[in-house]
Amino acid sequence: MKTTNFKKSIFAGLLTFLLFISLSAKADLPANILSDSTQYTAVRGTVINSETHQPVVFASVFIEGTHMGTVANSNGKFLIKIPLKYSNKRLGFSSIGYKTNFVSASELDKISNKIYLTPAIIPIKEVVIRHLDPVHLLETAVERIPENYADQPVMMTGFYR
Repeated sequence: MKTTNFKKSIFAGLLTFLLFISLSAKADLPANILSDSTQYTAVRGTVINSETHQPVVFASVFIEGTHMGTVANSNGKFLIKIPLKYSNKRLGFSSIGYKTNFVSASELDKISNKIYLTPAIIPIKEVVIRHLDPVHLLETAVERIPENYADQPVMMTGFYR
């Protein structure tokens, strides 16, 4: 029984030693062997309205063709960290009511950039508001229940994914 406990303790000690050696060997690897995801370029700037020269609050800043991006703050300032593998991509700047602006990431300064967005007027159809008597509206809806709802069973075919 003592030999079994002795063998277990030697085995546990050997496993602990091997684990320690493997972890210390991994920590000594040079930085260029580690993953590229830790290497990036930080770009800072301000998104500005090209007509009023006021900041565009909460503008979207994104790397084109990826799902990576950020949002400008209430002063129009932003900071985006671009992984080195995307350094040749373009940065997009957009906000509701403005045309999207694309700038090559390589053209931007790391510290201070001013990105100008041009306001975009989007025409919408005219909305007509009419005053209708709510009692008449409800009476008409109740009268049309037989027209809008079938009293016979209906069989339908549906598809889903």
